[in-house]
Amino acid sequence: MTQEKWQGQQACRWRDILALSLLSALLLVAYYPVCEAFFMADDPYLLQAAIEHGPWRHFFDPNLRLPETPLVLMPWLHASFYGDYRLFGIEPMGFYVHQLLALWLVIALLYVALQAFSRLARTVALGWLLLSAPAAQAAQFLMTRHYLEGICFALLAYLCQRRAQQKVSLAWAGLAACWYGAAMTAKEIFVPLPVLFIFMRPRQLLVPHAVLVLAYSCWRAAMLGPAHLFTGYGDTEPLRMSHVLGLPHRIAVLMGWQSGWVLALELVLMTGALAVLVRHHRPAVVALVAVGTLLPMLPVLPILQPRFLLVPAIWMALGVALLLDRLEQHLGRAWIIAGSGIMLYGQAMAMYASPAWSSRHYIAQYRLEGRFVLHHPAAGHTALLAPIGHAYYYSGLLWMRRALLHRRDAPLLCKEPCLCAALPRRDAVRYGDGALQTVSWPRPCPRPPHEVEIQMSYHDHQLFWRFGPYRSGRYLVLLNHPDQGLYGFPHWLPPQGRYVFAIYKPLSLVVRYPLPDGRWAATPLLTWTPADQPAIKYP
Repeated sequence: MTQEKWQGQQACRWRDILALSLLSALLLVAYYPVCEAFFMADDPYLLQAAIEHGPWRHFFDPNLRLPETPLVLMPWLHASFYGDYRLFGIEPMGFYVHQLLALWLVIALLYVALQAFSRLARTVALGWLLLSAPAAQAAQFLMTRHYLEGICFALLAYLCQRRAQQKVSLAWAGLAACWYGAAMTAKEIFVPLPVLFIFMRPRQLLVPHAVLVLAYSCWRAAMLGPAHLFTGYGDTEPLRMSHVLGLPHRIAVLMGWQSGWVLALELVLMTGALAVLVRHHRPAVVALVAVGTLLPMLPVLPILQPRFLLVPAIWMALGVALLLDRLEQHLGRAWIIAGSGIMLYGQAMAMYASPAWSSRHYIAQYRLEGRFVLHHPAAGHTALLAPIGHAYYYSGLLWMRRALLHRRDAPLLCKEPCLCAALPRRDAVRYGDGALQTVSWPRPCPRPPHEVEIQMSYHDHQLFWRFGPYRSGRYLVLLNHPDQGLYGFPHWLPPQGRYVFAIYKPLSLVVRYPLPDGRWAATPLLTWTPADQPAIKYP
């Protein structure tokens, strides 16, 4: 190797280090406050399952179906949470540091995978990705860890497969297939990954991937049952054509592209990227990538969230890199740098306007209420009114309080405070103005002017219901779990439907319907034990 070539390689290496350093700084500036957060959403519930069963049983034991998500396989998430627990205990800061490191690793691997583009183009495109709403939600919610890990596995599979093509090596293809298998078991959305390799030569390098798809199908069928091979979510609302036709608008809202100039900017970027892609690449490749990306999203369209758009956002970032790379060749670097500043500013404004960023307003409430439930020494003599989380969020915290901190007392948690009014009085607190404030004991729920009719049945881990007499709008189902001290936790449901939900204990519930005059039609408090009585009807 000549000295000039060696010096050139060293210069390129330092430029890559500088580019990754800039992306790292952007990640820290944007998301370092999440390290102050507490467990949120599904986190305690998933951590409980990881601690109780260890890191590996979720990979092979079909009896470990979780009550809230019996048809969702997330073994890598449990393994990751278990590792954090062994390292950091139940202190959330370590979990969030790990989360940011996982997001950084996604960016670093993407930087390597996109080396066909100019350094400036991929740096700006990955900055665009970092400031997107899906990345913001992935940084703030620990329960999205398996998305980040799955993307890392998928990128490692792609890099190994590219190496296999260069060396025509079946060994490298086998290693790529192993990473592909890890990606699929992290999240089923990565099953279409071999679409990226289908035009690689020679074709025999795809054989290991075909074997992995077959093995994954058998594993999934064994874990969930053959009937659920292609399902993963028990949606409360069936997929309709309106969900598909309204997808562009939903994506714009979830990405925060609501300001006129931001929406125009993003449309120009995406249209330009698509035009360059179609012109310089095979339309069949573009179509296969689009189908492979969007098809796994169909089951979640009724419940679409920014985190479900993380993989599509990566493809958008790749399109931005492609567009900037072509423009840099024609316009020069100075114009690209100036335009990139405007583009990243617009993306940051969009991220701040997105639903993903609004979740930051809940961080303080989750932290105060979570620490109160988990650590407050006098919690057994108090009640927390109108808490922010779901019932299974608090069931996980209460389990940690009893099993890990060895506290037998626990607070009452009243999501609908009036359902606790008949219980013995105790001190009550409620979140407001950034603090937990002492409040008076709630009053009983007012008597409803009209009754609601319900028919509910349960079998094969599925809850079926039909409500009446009102056939439009949604009904509010308030569930009580007296054995855990959880009262009035809400679920908004359509007049009829089904939901995948494993019920192991008796249910106490009230079903309400909002009337046009502002009052409620409702049932009385009903108790139902599906194990003894598979169906319930009222009146």
